[in-house]
Amino acid sequence: MRKGKNEPRVPDQTDFVDMRELLRRWPVSRATVYRAIKRGELAPPVRISKRRVAWPKPIVEQFLRALVMAKLGKAIPSGEGPSAYRAA
Repeated sequence: MRKGKNEPRVPDQTDFVDMRELLRRWPVSRATVYRAIKRGELAPPVRISKRRVAWPKPIVEQFLRALVMAKLGKAIPSGEGPSAYRAA
């Protein structure tokens, strides 16, 4: 079955970052990741299968960019800082 132009695209595995990949990009402990989630600095992961959770890639990229900007002491554009990922 062919998909039409207006049908929503189903995300595949490459659109997500799992814990292993997140820890490769941000070399901290798992506990630090969960503390960041609890503080609202990082969005909680989403379930992508019965036994796997991951973060949407754009969320991780924005989060890591905000960390780098904060580390460099540069202003973070409004709405892009870690607090922008707080769970509603």
